[in-house]
Amino acid sequence: MSKFETRRITISYFAAVKVCKLLNIPIDCKPQTLGSAVEKLIFELGSSCTSSEPEIANRQQSEFS
Repeated sequence: MSKFETRRITISYFAAVKVCKLLNIPIDCKPQTLGSAVEKLIFELGSSCTSSEPEIANRQQSEFS
């Protein structure tokens, strides 16, 4: 069994709003939902982000609906 390392991060309200807009999820979602959305963006986009925001929102909209 692999061991996973976890990290706790803090993001500003404005960053949370931006994530919610990008992924078309409500701003009053559960913290776990917001955390999952941030994690998904980190793993999908990584350091080589070349997509524009509308493309990201369209791609992710169906996954978080």
